[in-house]
Amino acid sequence: MRRLSPLGIAKPYIDKSADEAYLLTCDAASKVNVTFDINGGWMHGYVYIDLDGDKQFSFYDGQTDQSGTDVMTFSFYSGDFNNEDSSVNSAGERLTGNARNTTKCPTFTAPTKPGDYRIRFKIDWNSIDAGGQIAADGTCTGHNGILNTGDTIVDATLRVTNGSDISSPDPNPQSTTLYDLQGRKQKVADKGIYIRNNKKMVIH
Repeated sequence: MRRLSPLGIAKPYIDKSADEAYLLTCDAASKVNVTFDINGGWMHGYVYIDLDGDKQFSFYDGQTDQSGTDVMTFSFYSGDFNNEDSSVNSAGERLTGNARNTTKCPTFTAPTKPGDYRIRFKIDWNSIDAGGQIAADGTCTGHNGILNTGDTIVDATLRVTNGSDISSPDPNPQSTTLYDLQGRKQKVADKGIYIRNNKKMVIH
């Protein structure tokens, strides 16, 4: 997936799912790595994909094993609101001490079925809840609640394509807008594989 432009705003929820500038693409069943670029104190990163299109992000509250849910990857989750001394990331790697201060998420596998999916990126503290951490007092504004810590949820659209869907060579590749496989717009394209109109194409 390509690098998104900085959001430049601080809000608890940002919906970019209908914004073409934030459309993400990847091949079906490809390995995906997400990097969070944030300013602030200790935080954790979480990524969800609405795999069945039911407009909800499923998760198992209190469990570190999120297999079979819409949780794709996370950097830290203890499964216990009152115990943050140690835990694991989605790859099962144990994190303690200063290593708990991380938004680095393990690589995950993209959906195997091509199509458009809602993808959610969340910066939060030790919470697998797709809607954000609820504080011990039952509010979002209490200690470590998502509104108290200034964390953010961002939704976008992930377009999963058939990896073998590469169009024929383009005799005039500069006639249309091209992007490289990292999603960067290309003014002049050399030989190689590019994305045009959300499909891969090859330039000889």
